[in-house]
Formats: sequence, structure tokens, C-alpha cells
Amino acid sequence: MAEQPGTAIETGAFQQAVFRSEKLRLVGLLVVLAAGLALVLLRAAVAADPAERHLALVWTCILGAAAVFEIIAFVAVGRAIASGAARAPLPMTIGPLVETLVPTLGLAALAGAPGAGPLQAIGGPAVVIYYLLIMLSILRLSPALSLAAGALSAVGYAVVWKMDLAQFFAGRSQGMLATGMFATQTVLLLLAGGIAAAVAARVRGHVEAALREAAARREVERYQGELQLARGIQQGLLPAAAPAIAGFEVAGWNRPADETGGDYYDFVDVAGGQWIMVVADVTGHGIAAALVMAACRAYLRACLSTAPALAEAFTITSERLLGDLPRGKFVTLAALRCAPDSPEAELLSAGHGPMLLYRETEKAVTEIKANGIPLGMLPGFPYAKSASLRLAAGDMVVILTDGFWEWESGAGEEFGLDRLKQALVASAGRPAAEVISGLAGAVESFVAGARQSDDLTAVVVRKL
Repeated sequence: MAEQPGTAIETGAFQQAVFRSEKLRLVGLLVVLAAGLALVLLRAAVAADPAERHLALVWTCILGAAAVFEIIAFVAVGRAIASGAARAPLPMTIGPLVETLVPTLGLAALAGAPGAGPLQAIGGPAVVIYYLLIMLSILRLSPALSLAAGALSAVGYAVVWKMDLAQFFAGRSQGMLATGMFATQTVLLLLAGGIAAAVAARVRGHVEAALREAAARREVERYQGELQLARGIQQGLLPAAAPAIAGFEVAGWNRPADETGGDYYDFVDVAGGQWIMVVADVTGHGIAAALVMAACRAYLRACLSTAPALAEAFTITSERLLGDLPRGKFVTLAALRCAPDSPEAELLSAGHGPMLLYRETEKAVTEIKANGIPLGMLPGFPYAKSASLRLAAGDMVVILTDGFWEWESGAGEEFGLDRLKQALVASAGRPAAEVISGLAGAVESFVAGARQSDDLTAVVVRKL
């Protein structure tokens, strides 16, 4: 069974997109951590104050430990991508908690530093790390994790305030200012988490839409590939060449409305050098009609090999099709039997018609009506004896499917049988293949580019 696009997104494709996005986020974090480590080490190298060098050492330990964790997470996510894992690895799952510890521990170290440490912990550059983590959380493609990044940042900041800063500023002149800065930063961190969640939701929606579109495109390409394969198989069922029958010239042609169709023609060699020319039309077109067509062709060929009488072959084929056809499906079929150098031809139609008979002496076309119901409609229906035709030189029997005369122009007007007869008279005297080309050309000229809505099939048998 083909996998639906939505299922692919839920079970695999979207998770892989999350992993790739997380890998990008980790690269960004590692770059930031490397830059931070470089700055801290540079500051430690040039600092003259032992306390400042001690603080730089603490920051080095914090950033170094964070870098190690992110490298571990990067490797784990890479393995998850390579293996096609459906669940996030542990470092990715606990990442938000571990990462927010970095600025929290750093601020705690600043809060305990002498001099301006507490003031830097309240609103200094170190707080920006929280916002950086919240911003990068968008790449996780999870609104919940972005909210969690904002909440964990606010909680970490509040812990530092409660444990190290609140008592420090109590009773001092900067107390009111510090309390105001703390409240503002806390609200901003929570607000930043909410904004990041909204952006993550929007990005997630775009990623899901892109994955659905890609999955749908792949499904269409796969379906089109299968249709092309089915078309090739179906075209391979049509005769490769017209039969050589002494005293006759035969041509056949088919063009489905879609990649596959429900029309077909066939030339069947039976006993005594006789040939039976067949044209059939399954209701509808497309894959379902093509399958019915293939079954009908196989049944009729098998029947003609054991029951060469057309009426008997039609009866047996109809019975076999009856159990295979979906409700509302049936097959119209006409068959013409010719014997070498004989002016006599035998014609039987199961609901297929009208068929056209061109008489060279009269330069006129008459219609031959069907003499039985379509195949696969009623059980036990006996098909009557076929009709006999006597053909003179230049006469033609033309069996077409209704796609020819029912093809409508852009104005909604059908080509019609009268125009078809006129086109047949105009093509008289030409080889059988050119007669078909003339009929098809007349129809195409009339419809002037209107979409072909039904299959086209034609067989022309011309007496020499």
C-alpha cells in the first residue's frame, strides 16, 4: 500500500527535518561557545586582578563543559539522522535544561564577584545568553520547547536573584533599581519565550507544508511513472502490424484520452488463414477500463481459438466478463471476419455501433447497426448469427469507437456522424492507414484544440 504524505510526515520525514534543524542549531551554539571561550581566555590573559582571573576561570569551566555537552549532542543527532531514528536522542531531549544552566551558573558566579559583579548579574551582557538560547530554540521546530526555554531562563534568573542578589541589594541605594531590573528581565524572558514559540509554530507549519508538498510530488511522480508503465504494457497488447490478407488491406489505430484507455483493437489469426478484426470499447477510460480491456482481449482470443464462430465466442466471452466487471461496466465489441481472396465478410456487433460501410460504386456510406447487447450485461444472453457482407473492390468497412463522433468543439458541438461520413467519402480511394489519418485529422480540425475526452480507436478494412 502506498504511504500517505501525512503519514510520512508524522513518522519519519518531519522527525528527520527536526534533527537536521537541531544539528544546525547546535552548530550555531558551538560557534557562540567557541567565541565566548576565546574572549574569556583573552580576558584572563590580560587581567591583572586575581579576582577577575578567577572569574574568567569559572566562565572557562562553564563554557567548556557546555561545549562538551553540545558536541555530544551534535554526534547523537548525527547518528539519529543516519539511522533514520524516529525518537530524539537523550542529549537533545535534556538540552533545554542543560543549556539554560550555562547562563544561570555564570550569573551566579558574577553575583558572588566583588565590585560590580551583582550589578552585571542583574542586567549585564551575561543575561543576553538567555535570549540567545531562546532565539535558537526556534530551530527545534517545537513551540513547547521554545516556551520551555523562556520559562527555564526566567526560573534560572529568578533563582540567582533569590539566592545571591535579593539580600545583596536589600537596604542599598540601588535596591529599587535592581528590583525593577529583575522584574523587567523576568517578564522579558517569558515574553521572549512566547514570541519564540509563535515563530517556531509558524516555521513548523512551513516545514510541514513543504514536506507534504514534496511527498505529494513524489506520489504524483510515482503514479505518473506507473501510468507510463501501464501505457507501455497496454500499447504492447495492440497489434504490431496489420495482417496481410490476400484481397484486402487492413489498418488499425488507437489513441487513449489518458495515459491508459478502455478501447482496443486486435487482429486474430484463426483457422484456414482467416482473420478476425476486433474493435472494443469499455465504458469509461483510465486504469480501470484498461484492466477490463486486457481481460476482454484475453477472453476473446481464448474463445476464438476454440470456438471460431463469432456468435459462440461472443456468448462465452460475455459470460466470463460478467463475473469480472464492476457494477455499471460493460464492453461494446465488433468483429469482422475476412478470408483471403473472398468477397464475403462476416460482421457481428455486441452493442458496438454504428459501423460504417462505404460502397465505391455508389460513393456513399451506410450505417450498420449493432445486432446484440454489450458484453457482460446479462447472463445467458445468446448472440445472433453474424451478418454477411459482400464487398467489391474499393469498398470499406470502418469500425470506430464513439470518441470520434462524440468529440466536442470548444463551443460544445459534437463532430457527429454526418461529418464523419463526409470525411470517409473524402478519404475514399486512399490506403487504409491514410483513411484513418483522414478521419482523425477531420475531427481534430473541427474541435480546434479542444481536449480529447474519450479514447479513439479505428479499424479500416478495404477490399482490393
